[in-house]
Amino acid sequence: MTINVFPDGLGETMNLADYHAAFDKDFFRSGPAGFWKLEARQTFLEPRSASWRTFNAGGLGEAIRMHEDRRAGLQRRHARMLQQGSTNQRVRLVVTPLARYLLWELPLLRMRDDIGMRTHVINLVDRPDLGGPADWPEVVVCGEVAVYEVLYDASGLHIGGTRYTDRDVIAHWRDRIADLIQLGEPIHGFYEREVAPLLPA
Repeated sequence: MTINVFPDGLGETMNLADYHAAFDKDFFRSGPAGFWKLEARQTFLEPRSASWRTFNAGGLGEAIRMHEDRRAGLQRRHARMLQQGSTNQRVRLVVTPLARYLLWELPLLRMRDDIGMRTHVINLVDRPDLGGPADWPEVVVCGEVAVYEVLYDASGLHIGGTRYTDRDVIAHWRDRIADLIQLGEPIHGFYEREVAPLLPA
């Protein structure tokens, strides 16, 4: 099953620094068409995050509490998007039993959802027609400006991305993610049922 339909030759592949510089500009140009994100990998390495480093050292409970340190910054970021008439939508593909990384990430996504950055979850175990996590690319869509295939090495470390500005490619992925969101479950219900019972008290 092949989901990745990014066309050869149309995108600009960037290293990590160039990706961040381009993405940070495009993110706040998303406008009324909104920001859309598809996450499929079950494990990422996020050494730039103090909370992730705590989690990686074995401190899951403390790492989750540290998510609160990001709330104010995320609220400011979301408020800036709202001022531009933009929205923030994400679909998170998961497989149960959940990878340990997801016990760290899903509480963060739940907090983001509380702020207004919406997340829907699809358990691929329940949707074999959608394939597995490896069948899907990691994608972010910045309105009608650009779509990125976000690139990671084999371990899950972010190494850059490929930026596309072709309108058909942008529209394809925006519509594809919107369709997945319609198939997904709002994160709060999934979280209470599948995540909360697995977390430390």
